[in-house]
Amino acid sequence: MKKTIILLYLSIATALLSAIIGFFALADMIQWVIHFPEEFTFVVFGYRLQLMIIGITAFVVSLYIEFKYKLLPKFLLITFAVTFVMLFVGGFIAPTYLMFKSQHNDAKFVSIDEALEYLSESEEALVLEINGDARAYPHIWITQPHIAGDIVGDEDVVMTYCGLSHLGIAYKNDVDGNKLDLKVMTQLRNNLVMFDAKTQEPIQQLNSCFYNSGLEMIELPSTVMPLSSFKKLYPVGKVFYAPSDNFMDDLTRKMMFSAIYSEGGQFDEKNPDPSFPTIEYSDKRIPSKERVFGVKINDEKVAYTLDYLIKRDNVVVDMVGGKIITIKYFPEYDFVDIFYGNDVNVNHYGKDENGKKLNRVAHYNQILWVIWSNFYEDTKVRI
Repeated sequence: MKKTIILLYLSIATALLSAIIGFFALADMIQWVIHFPEEFTFVVFGYRLQLMIIGITAFVVSLYIEFKYKLLPKFLLITFAVTFVMLFVGGFIAPTYLMFKSQHNDAKFVSIDEALEYLSESEEALVLEINGDARAYPHIWITQPHIAGDIVGDEDVVMTYCGLSHLGIAYKNDVDGNKLDLKVMTQLRNNLVMFDAKTQEPIQQLNSCFYNSGLEMIELPSTVMPLSSFKKLYPVGKVFYAPSDNFMDDLTRKMMFSAIYSEGGQFDEKNPDPSFPTIEYSDKRIPSKERVFGVKINDEKVAYTLDYLIKRDNVVVDMVGGKIITIKYFPEYDFVDIFYGNDVNVNHYGKDENGKKLNRVAHYNQILWVIWSNFYEDTKVRI
């Protein structure tokens, strides 16, 4: 009997330990209280299947022993079972499969008029245009799934959005000849971390590369504008459609929107601190929560403020990473776009005076300064 008791407690300890490791590494909510080195999170993620198998096996063994020999008080058994399930689901299951379900392969799109039956024209949206075909991804609808795939202008693409960073990045849905299947992993340093379900490799959104192999994802140019502008510019464009339709979505969005939009939250300019205390506001050249337009070309990084553009008649020509670029604010449509080359007369469709379309620069439109400066401490600024 003594060996049986030892086996029972060993099984309980093993089950709880595996669940605790998964919860502390992968459940981003715990980062409000405590956080570990990023390497810990990536290592645990790499071994999460083994940890899940070990945890479930130990849990089942402990239940079997208890039901056969009745060695534990009932309240202790219930406490153990509830604790294990909550930690296990909270770390290994909930972030990816319950709370932030990716819509990489099943995103729904509607007309702009149908979208405006639910949203106001002032609602901000990520906008992606390829070969005249356009998509809008309202922040309020893409914040929870984070990821939405589609065919745009005959190009297989996927849009990603991190509400904590206020950053949308679109990618080609192809890396080294292989299609992606992106899912939400967690957040680190207040920025989305995804993983490719096919390779199981993590990808930090702002770095745009696979953590293990170093393969780089191909970024596509996008911008941010109100839906009213999208309607004027792309009246036949489609809008990503993802209203809440169940209790879990309601609960998740209430939690996320509270952390992002509420007083003292991530977007509150009066509060310089990020929602998750995993980074610090140390570069004071720009206010912490100001939204900047980040450019990264050939490893040179520059952040532009909207005030900088407005003070220069809404357009600036600059050189970044050896490339000449034009940064232009279109006040009538309230968006900023960036183009390769020197053309201050480029219009809101990205065309020059002869109707030729300029190549857009894939940039980081309206990312919070505290995030940008934390990832790129060597960034230059234009203020």
